[in-house]
Amino acid sequence: MIFQEPMVSLNPLHTLEKQLYEVLSLHRGMRREAARGEILNCLDRVGIRQAAKRLTDYPHQLSGGERQRVM
Repeated sequence: MIFQEPMVSLNPLHTLEKQLYEVLSLHRGMRREAARGEILNCLDRVGIRQAAKRLTDYPHQLSGGERQRVM
């Protein structure tokens, strides 16, 4: 699914890592370290460059295409 308005779907007050960790912990019961590895793997698969550095970014720091790929 491609979200047309990813800025509405992403919380502007939370980093990418926090938002993606929340999804994995709630839906898969993953702990932080396992989730971090999965997040990095997923970001790499969708073409987010320097995924480890981007984890601390907020949604407004991503391009529109990157926000869509994160969603």
